[in-house]
Amino acid sequence: PRTMPERPRAVIATSASGNDVEVFGSGILWRMKMNGEVIVGSHRYISSQYSGVPSMIDAAVRWDSRTVYFFKGNRYIIDMTPVAEL
Repeated sequence: PRTMPERPRAVIATSASGNDVEVFGSGILWRMKMNGEVIVGSHRYISSQYSGVPSMIDAAVRWDSRTVYFFKGNRYIIDMTPVAEL
């Protein structure tokens, strides 16, 4: 079996083509190809990619090419980072 840096908490597609995904752990995120391969060097803190998003999120949904909803408990945060900046 393959391993990941830590237990995933949420996953979102990085683009409409769905070639890879961002996987969110408790405080870091990393990219993964659709075949399950972790992309080397893709690890970074969630807060460095998505401003104002807390660690330990419960879920995330990419709404469109600009908008991601992050959920934690009964709260949600909207991030509008264009996909090109990911």
